Amino acid sequence: MENRYLNAMEASLYLGIPIMELYRLSSSSEIPSYKFGGKLLYRKDQLSQLLSQQEENELFYNHDFNKAA
Repeated sequence: MENRYLNAMEASLYLGIPIMELYRLSSSSEIPSYKFGGKLLYRKDQLSQLLSQQEENELFYNHDFNKAA
């Protein structure tokens, strides 16, 4: 897979979160980012992986919640 880098605006749109939230998650190392020439860049494949993990976690927690009900 090609390692395509996204700038902060592209990454926030891709993830569907506000750009300030993206910066907060980046500074706390919850989302991997790379500084190049004073700009933060994000690898699209890593963001895709984070989205997949989030979907799996939501399915897991929703499944457990439904079992308890």
